[in-house]
Amino acid sequence: MLFLFFIRFFLFNLYESPKYLMGRGKEKQAVDVVHKVAAYNSKTSNLSWKTWRGQEYMVCMSTL
Repeated sequence: MLFLFFIRFFLFNLYESPKYLMGRGKEKQAVDVVHKVAAYNSKTSNLSWKTWRGQEYMVCMSTL
């Protein structure tokens, strides 16, 4: 069992959740995590921090 514990933390890369990072105000790191996970899954992501902030602003303005 201890062996599996070490494999989990030293063999696999574990990232913080983008939702958690966004809640902490770390938007740029959240976008980086999305890109890393997409690359791991052999996919690409066109999400950028600037487009994310623009969409967030539009959602906030539409709720007024």
